[in-house]
Amino acid sequence: MNKKTLHLLWGTFFICILGLFCYLRLKPILLMAVPYTYDQGRDLLKAAEIVLYHHLTFIGPTTGIMGVFHGVWWFYVAAISFVLFKGNPVGIYLLIFFTYLCSLLTIAYFLHKQEKFLEIFIFSLLIALSPYFIFISIFAANNVMAPPMVLGLMVTTYILLTRASNKKTALLAGLTGLFLGFVAEFEFAFGIFIIPSFIILSLIYPSLRVKMYRLNSLLFFAAGLFTAFIPRILFEFKNGFHQTLILLNFFVKPKLYNPKPFIDIVRDRTDLFIHYYRQIFPNDFTMYLFTTVSFVFLFLIVRHKDKERLKIVSFYAVFTLLLFIFSLFYKDNFWGNYYEGIQYMFLMVTISLFMGVPKEMKRIGTILKGVILFTLIISGGIVLNQAIHSPEPQDGLVIQSRVVGEIEKREKNKEYCVKIYTPPVIPYTYNYLFLYNSIKGNLPEPKTDWVQGKCWFIIESDDVAKRRQDWIEGNIPSNAIARETFTIYRVNLYLYEKPAP
Repeated sequence: MNKKTLHLLWGTFFICILGLFCYLRLKPILLMAVPYTYDQGRDLLKAAEIVLYHHLTFIGPTTGIMGVFHGVWWFYVAAISFVLFKGNPVGIYLLIFFTYLCSLLTIAYFLHKQEKFLEIFIFSLLIALSPYFIFISIFAANNVMAPPMVLGLMVTTYILLTRASNKKTALLAGLTGLFLGFVAEFEFAFGIFIIPSFIILSLIYPSLRVKMYRLNSLLFFAAGLFTAFIPRILFEFKNGFHQTLILLNFFVKPKLYNPKPFIDIVRDRTDLFIHYYRQIFPNDFTMYLFTTVSFVFLFLIVRHKDKERLKIVSFYAVFTLLLFIFSLFYKDNFWGNYYEGIQYMFLMVTISLFMGVPKEMKRIGTILKGVILFTLIISGGIVLNQAIHSPEPQDGLVIQSRVVGEIEKREKNKEYCVKIYTPPVIPYTYNYLFLYNSIKGNLPEPKTDWVQGKCWFIIESDDVAKRRQDWIEGNIPSNAIARETFTIYRVNLYLYEKPAP
């Protein structure tokens, strides 16, 4: 087989992987079967406020620490989607999908530059099938933007570690600082742990230390961090460093909701890190196969005393270990999203092992990689078949859109009233959809007071039945008559009319 034909075959195979990647993510997005809750509604309303009313803000969504916030960049990402898609709520999910598609292409390009062609297909297909990377590609929240920043950090540190001299060292140091800052701004808890971990590693590894601690590199690194933190710094100046004081007080006197013995903390974090790793793979068999082959490659690298490859592998392994150790100092509940994107660090360890097979063992390495690729292809067929034959989902954004659409069909351009009950009390989800319909020109935004003695009631299900019943009794007059009643999935929709006085 000549080289041109081989390249054509590999190119076709890679396009098929991209097609699989897109299908598994675009199907739920286009069907609007994506998570759409209080948080998504709140964030989209904030984006609309920024675009429509030019209300700039310097701080983002709340964190688990009262008075401390995530960075504001997520709101501006949502604002970009608002402009690009004219307010369509599906737009933010499409923008996130595109971000993760670019992340996949970044990994493929990185491996191509290293001339690791078989690895391109292995890791591209793994990411395409990964339950974690599928879910994170169709979820809209501040934390989903942290993983691409982690990936950027992994790539820049790899270049800094492997290139003996580089005229662009200062630029790479600046990008490293920028990526670290953005990880912190998109998932604040991760930033608290990852920045000190990186600083420690930059001191430990000579090849990184000699590049990072030049004057130009330090200045660029600080500039990168500063750029990511500019809105937060402005917010702190405006508010007398209120967040900083709260955060310092939290470290000095942490308020613990569920303190645990140290041995339980170690056990919980161990289980969590195993969960992070397991999430990457489409099934347990693939995970065990990948793990076994990775240890085989590690053995071969150690046996052949490849110090450069061991340095790279150990860097990412120690990086992950430091994050684990730092997490042990937090004695309360440690939620999985605190380390959103750490999966890319696990992948980087594995990629480094796969790329490091000694030339003397190239044949056995190719055979093992071929077995993994074949296993992934079989898994891909199974996952694709399940996705094609799965029933149309009845949850998420599609439900709220249908509810609003039912009212839209009946009211046209008339003035009307809508009262909404959702378990979080504040109905941001519906508020945004009514705003979007108003922007489209299809439907005026509803009133909250009865109009001509009529009002629509949207009442969602609630596990706390008494809370729901109390709201109904407090908002629907006892003498009101339900003129229309129907249910969309688990949402009840009523048109009530009050008798004329």
